[in-house]
Amino acid sequence: MDFKRRLKLYLFGFLIGLLALMFILKGKKCSNVNEMKLIEITDQSMMLSEKAKCQLKSLNIPQDSLRTFLQNKFRINYDKSEVRSIPCGKLFVEGLKPDAPFTLVIQDCDTISTIKEFQLKVSCPACDTIKN
Repeated sequence: MDFKRRLKLYLFGFLIGLLALMFILKGKKCSNVNEMKLIEITDQSMMLSEKAKCQLKSLNIPQDSLRTFLQNKFRINYDKSEVRSIPCGKLFVEGLKPDAPFTLVIQDCDTISTIKEFQLKVSCPACDTIKN
């Protein structure tokens, strides 16, 4: 068998393999570590501290839409976060765009995620008096 024939057979098999993979992996997507952690946090029981409730109210964001808002428009800044602190990790969540109105501080425990505070671009005097 000459080289051209072997090359044609190889390319034919390669194309069949690519088509098989295309049908097997159709509709599946890859997720990075950041997306996986945000999905984990939003799937857990999510609680808000009193200060976070006040700040969320001042931002006019409904509490039930916060989960989807976090998954779609935010990312975790691992440089500022203390992921391995005991008993619960502390995560700093920032907006994907630099003009996001706030960043979040989330305390991530095994089954409960607690939003400690929203670090707002515009201060809320009524909420600043509340302690965490």
